[in-house]
Amino acid sequence: MAIMYWWLIPIIVVAFALTAWIYVKQSRKSKAVTRSVPIAHSGRLTQLSSYRRLYVQYRRIVLAIIVILGIGLVATTILVARPVSENLVSPQQKNRDIMLCLDVSGSMYGVDKDIFATFRSLVDNFQGQRIGLTVFNSSAVTIVPLTDDYDLLRSYLDKGQIGFNYITKNQYSSDYTSDGYKDFRTMVDGTSANSDAGASLVGD
Repeated sequence: MAIMYWWLIPIIVVAFALTAWIYVKQSRKSKAVTRSVPIAHSGRLTQLSSYRRLYVQYRRIVLAIIVILGIGLVATTILVARPVSENLVSPQQKNRDIMLCLDVSGSMYGVDKDIFATFRSLVDNFQGQRIGLTVFNSSAVTIVPLTDDYDLLRSYLDKGQIGFNYITKNQYSSDYTSDGYKDFRTMVDGTSANSDAGASLVGD
């Protein structure tokens, strides 16, 4: 806990002490003046039990007032000084859903390859987030629905990374029997009505 206006505390304490000193000084002067005035039989008066009882009550009342004023002063000083506390909260956001929607038309192969590689490296650090994968060209296909099954995600992200890395390098000389091409076809099958007339949905 910290005090915003800490410098007010010594000021208030000094002001209170000065006020108390002035009060005591004036009280002593008043008593001195009273004692200098001759009063007949004042000694007998102070010896009376009723006088002593009233004097004790008076002292108790004065003491109670001083205690109350002291408590009020402390409370006022604390309120005026405005104590504040700092609490740093770092919320853990584990409920975010990430849906990858990738354009797998020919012009995006290089970009898709980088996206697959990036998310493949990120998925190892995810904790509780759900991830899904949808690819599209002339039509959309959901490869992986939203899930936190990271083993399944790693499997398809690996296929996507390998497949698009292969097709980027061998787009015009593909070996249809190679594992790289098969992984590529796994990711894009069903996204084109036919291989010749297929077009990206981006322009729609």
